[in-house]
Amino acid sequence: MALTVLVMAATLLAGCSGEPEQDNYIAIVNGEGIPEEDYQAQLTQFIQMVQLQYGVDAEEDEDLMAELEEITLQNLINRTLLVQESESQGLDVSEAEVEENIEEIKSRYEDDEQFNEALAADGLDIEGLTDMIKEDMLIESLINEITSKLSIPEDDIPEEEIEQYYEQQKLMAEAQGYQIPSLEESRQQIISSIIEQTKQAEEQQAIEELIADLTEKSDIEIF
Repeated sequence: MALTVLVMAATLLAGCSGEPEQDNYIAIVNGEGIPEEDYQAQLTQFIQMVQLQYGVDAEEDEDLMAELEEITLQNLINRTLLVQESESQGLDVSEAEVEENIEEIKSRYEDDEQFNEALAADGLDIEGLTDMIKEDMLIESLINEITSKLSIPEDDIPEEEIEQYYEQQKLMAEAQGYQIPSLEESRQQIISSIIEQTKQAEEQQAIEELIADLTEKSDIEIF
């Protein structure tokens, strides 16, 4: 089992000291270099993911490879921007919180040997995993700061949308040979589902808007 599926992001972003050397980085974001090796590591993971999920050899498809390369680079840049923003806002996570996450991941393996093998398979050591989890938690804290302000009152859900949602669920149920409770019996559950879906969409939009704003204000060099 690869450790990268157990954490929010699939790459370790190394910091840099002094002026970054262009030859060692795929991009520089506000003076912080994104190492070429991190880019190659995540690109390899995306290639493997496509192979496993779709049975497609991305390296044999020029257009697909170009798309994966673009996605990889953008993911790394976005991640760097979010970590930098979380730090600028004074957000922090404790060592105890990070250690708790590491112990939770380790518990999924039979022993330390299997855990260390999984680390090595992802090109990580315990220090790298620790840094990555800390960054994941910083980004999560930043996102929570943004999305915690989002609120969708039940009264804002139009009756037409509730009825449409119910009819869709009813058709799906009938297609599978079973019936669902009446609209009135399902109403509260439907409202909760609509609110959750709407909130997720608004959260995604808020994150995308934040990244767009950070990108516009940042100094980003791509090599």
